[in-house]
Amino acid sequence: MSILLLEGIDGSGKSTVAEKLHWLAQNDCKSVLMLRDPGSTTFGERIRETVADPDIPLSPMAQTLAFMA
Repeated sequence: MSILLLEGIDGSGKSTVAEKLHWLAQNDCKSVLMLRDPGSTTFGERIRETVADPDIPLSPMAQTLAFMA
């Protein structure tokens, strides 16, 4: 089993690279599980949407606690 972690600032191309790697691995008959944090669950996606929404002002502490949830 291999684990690959992609990190970078917003807009740096992480999702693009992840999608390409996913495609390459599947074409090589590998089983791939893609996850993102927060995300990968309904609750995680809601946290992601809330933190990213400019109309919902969150303090840095509130953002940190939301990510930790």
